[in-house]
Amino acid sequence: GSISQDKMAEKIGVSKRAIEMQIANLKAKGLLVREGADHGGYWRIIVKP
Repeated sequence: GSISQDKMAEKIGVSKRAIEMQIANLKAKGLLVREGADHGGYWRIIVKP
């Protein structure tokens, strides 16, 4: 499934900025990779054993 940053923030009760910061943190750790375009693309989660 998919969810927007706005909806994610609303569902877990944090600001959109908090979501953006966590995405940046996960990207920096190599745990998220962007697939596709900015609009219509998605984040792929990298699972490391």
